[in-house]
Amino acid sequence: MELRQLEYFVRIADTGSINEAARKLNMSQPPLSYSLRQLEGELGAELFTRSAKGVELTAAGRLLYERAENLLDTIQDECFEFKGGGTYLSANAKWVYDMVCIVHDILCDTIATFYLTIGDDSNNDAKYYLKNAQYAETVLKCEETLNRIRDVEQSLPEDRRRRVLEIRKKVDDMKDEDALPILESLLKEARNG
Repeated sequence: MELRQLEYFVRIADTGSINEAARKLNMSQPPLSYSLRQLEGELGAELFTRSAKGVELTAAGRLLYERAENLLDTIQDECFEFKGGGTYLSANAKWVYDMVCIVHDILCDTIATFYLTIGDDSNNDAKYYLKNAQYAETVLKCEETLNRIRDVEQSLPEDRRRRVLEIRKKVDDMKDEDALPILESLLKEARNG
């Protein structure tokens, strides 16, 4: 998927007509239709219902439209200036690199959430997104559990507090997914203390 395809898609949705969108984009209708078919093929979903009156967004199309609009707005807000088909940036190379990374991440998240919303978790972006979301959830649970342990350990006798501290130090070197069950067990033990 390319940003150009998303721009075309948004223009078609805004006008409700492939012909009108092509006119506003200063291009002929066949390449625009081809680009739309490519996008639908990549996403594995029909984005518009077509009729003699024009086109109307499907449920999948409405979801992509919201995300595509947000993505394109974010790019514009970050000082991208489109002129004559070229991209001009008013910043240094590091800023450009950072922006490309941000846009890439947003685009991958947009694609992943689109696939997940339509119930398809076999897409690689969706798998990666799910894995990162699960990891972030585990990290958050570890932090919350550690905070609860810190709250409880203040009221423990000195010998029990030392034992809790020793286990906490061992857990610091573990992966979060391995540490979480130990921390939850430690919290339970400290509360029963």
